[in-house]
Amino acid sequence: MNIKFPGLSDAQKGSCGGLVEYLEKEDVKQESKGLEKEYFFSHSQDTVPGTEVQQLIDKNIRKLGKEDYKYYTFVISPSKEELKHIENNPERIKEYTRTLMESYAKNFNKGLEGKDLMYFGKVEHSRQDRQTKEDKGEGNMHVHIIVSRRDQQQWYKLSPYNNAKEEYETSNKIKSGGFNRNAFREASETVFDQKFDHKRDITQSFKYQNTMKNGKFEDQVQLLKESKKQENEKSQQNREHKKVREIRRGKGLSL
Repeated sequence: MNIKFPGLSDAQKGSCGGLVEYLEKEDVKQESKGLEKEYFFSHSQDTVPGTEVQQLIDKNIRKLGKEDYKYYTFVISPSKEELKHIENNPERIKEYTRTLMESYAKNFNKGLEGKDLMYFGKVEHSRQDRQTKEDKGEGNMHVHIIVSRRDQQQWYKLSPYNNAKEEYETSNKIKSGGFNRNAFREASETVFDQKFDHKRDITQSFKYQNTMKNGKFEDQVQLLKESKKQENEKSQQNREHKKVREIRRGKGLSL
């Protein structure tokens, strides 16, 4: 699972209308193929018109100044293997996104839930090659998210670009400031695996790849051990499955 937070743009200090228009670009392609277009969806609705998305995001800006970012955007991109596991079903992607946004809300450590966020998602079925501008074909379904800086009640300013700080004491409890993007990326895989009963190869996980690139030596060693253990378990399972197949073919081998 790849979660991409793009660089911030001055356009995000104003209306989200330009982004909404851009994200509706694939609708023409879908309809030309005789397929229904993909509407925006929210935490509770499946078919939200782009005009409504723009109106709701643009109005949700209480106490935000001219130079404040009004909304953020990021992309949720399942791998080809993950998409195959859910049979490239866009409804499952929407279902997954709503569950993942619970983790997004929780990451701010303010007691928020997904329903408290002002966000909209848009499923896209293909990607363009940057050089040829041609579609890359199947296995490229992904979701664009537009999320307001403010929660629905407009009590909090929520930015996924404010890096999480160490926990600090207050008069009555411990709080943690900011947003931990790496924790959110790990959560994106945990949510997918639990929701769809998916067995992830450790070496394909964000935690493994990030630790091998940036982690401590002892953590790298531990993950290598876990990877080897998983590999041995898979080999054992394959041997047992092979025996079962041979027995069924009448070769008379015993378990």
